[in-house]
Amino acid sequence: AHQPVDRAMLRHDAGRLGATGEDAMPSERRRLAAHDAGRLDATGAAIIDDWGLSFENVTRISLKAHAALGREVAARRQNVTTGVIEATLLPGDVAAWLASPRLRAALDAYLGAEAYVRTKIAALRLTNRLKAPYSGAEPNLLGYPSGFWHHDRCGKRVKAFLFLHEVKADGRPTLIAEASHRTHYYDYKDLLQSRFADSYVEENYAVTALTGPRGGGFLFDTNTIHRGESAGKRSRTVIIADFMDTRKLDTFKK
Repeated sequence: AHQPVDRAMLRHDAGRLGATGEDAMPSERRRLAAHDAGRLDATGAAIIDDWGLSFENVTRISLKAHAALGREVAARRQNVTTGVIEATLLPGDVAAWLASPRLRAALDAYLGAEAYVRTKIAALRLTNRLKAPYSGAEPNLLGYPSGFWHHDRCGKRVKAFLFLHEVKADGRPTLIAEASHRTHYYDYKDLLQSRFADSYVEENYAVTALTGPRGGGFLFDTNTIHRGESAGKRSRTVIIADFMDTRKLDTFKK
């Protein structure tokens, strides 16, 4: 018999695209929503060249993020020697981004109009201290577990990223294995069961780096096999927000 978490996946992840409410959208917003949701459905990710935020809004969000990350370092709540620093943000810290018509339209189109809930907002910084997530031949899950190819063990869910600066290929971008999000897994309990060998991914999928300009970012379905690039010449600081089908989240909690 399926475990409760598996039943939640099978019940709520069977369909991919939600209802868009297209008739009420302006034509340009409708076009972008169809494009972004279509890329999510086809490949597991949609690169966003511009979230539609002003320079000043991105600057304000950036200041909030750097202040929160600085507090984490000062309080020594994280081992910064690993090269990974994360801080929780409040919705008000990123209100302009959460209200972005392009973000809302894409989520409506992919998850179903207003049928989702935001579960987390965070600032994440990957620094030049970050090393490859291996210790010899063994994986080192204590340092940067997201540096391994993996899915997020929760089925269909969308993460949205906002770039606070330009992210290039040498700036530790997120990498995805295209179209791997359509797989339904039997068990989501154990962390190691969600990790994949580099060779397996490289032999079976086209790999895309999610890069772009300041004020842009991307959306991706976290059931897509993905990883954060550990190697690079530049640090990366981004804002991340998670969105999940409300009914599935309620099932998860039970």
